[in-house]
Formats: sequence, structure tokens, C-alpha cells
Amino acid sequence: MSRCSDRALLELLAERGPLQVTHLAAALDVHPLTVTQRCDALQSNGYVRRVSADVFGLTEDGREHLASLTDATDSPELPDPSNSTESADSPE
Repeated sequence: MSRCSDRALLELLAERGPLQVTHLAAALDVHPLTVTQRCDALQSNGYVRRVSADVFGLTEDGREHLASLTDATDSPELPDPSNSTESADSPE
């Protein structure tokens, strides 16, 4: 099983609309209880809403939050100095 990220949950809800917990869990390859716990946390932040007992949907705040997560991920990354191709012992 993989980790259930908020971004992955929000992306699924944005793409497919309101979904049952079991469908979310299957798509994310996680246990339904994990999905319920993440959705409850996202609901407390206003990013998802419970449509029925086992169905969650994305809110407008959730769409905006997802966009901010996507924008942050799409921004260029700074190079990692630990991955430098030059050796400290190389002559200059």
C-alpha cells in the first residue's frame, strides 16, 4: 500500500467529483479508514465536504488549496548542493 497524500485525494476529487471512500481507497491503494481519516482532516480545514455517510466531495477552498499545492510543486527547484558533480579534490 502507498501513502495517502492530501494532494492525491484532492486531485481525485477534482477530477472525478464526489466519491465513496471505498473508491478513493482503491484508486489510492490505501485502506478505507486511512482515506476517512485524511478526508476528516481535510474537512476540518474546509477543503472537502461530506456529501453522505461515505462520500466526500471537493469544496471551492479545496480547489484553491489544490492549485496552491500544484503551483508550489511546479515551481523550479533549487539545485541540491550535495549532488554536485564536481569533486572537492579536483584541480581548478
